[in-house]
Amino acid sequence: MDVACVKGQIRALAAESQFIVLSARLSTLHDAMTRILRDNAALVEQLKATQTRITQMAQDKAVVTEQLKVVLTQMALNNAGAAEKLEESHEHTARALAKDSEESLRPQAPLPRPIPAPAIPQRRQIVMRNWF
Repeated sequence: MDVACVKGQIRALAAESQFIVLSARLSTLHDAMTRILRDNAALVEQLKATQTRITQMAQDKAVVTEQLKVVLTQMALNNAGAAEKLEESHEHTARALAKDSEESLRPQAPLPRPIPAPAIPQRRQIVMRNWF
């Protein structure tokens, strides 16, 4: 065997060994790519679900905002009505107090004297005292 032939065989073995290593690397990269694609598909599904939830939350927020506007408007109307009634009550009370103070300044007729209760006979008082 000649040296050139041996060198050729060594080169062929080295090339074959390199091919095996590169094939193994390619297989590893292919497996990794498959995992990445599978993970990406799962992430896409999660993203779609999240977008659906966000859309629902936005719709819910819009509904609640409208309900809140209605409630706040009603509260404002109720508050205005209550303030108006309070003002009317205040004015009525002020008129009543003014009228009462006017009347209290006028001379008043004397109150009638109370009629005295009839006296209880002595004998009955003794019986009642002993009764209890």
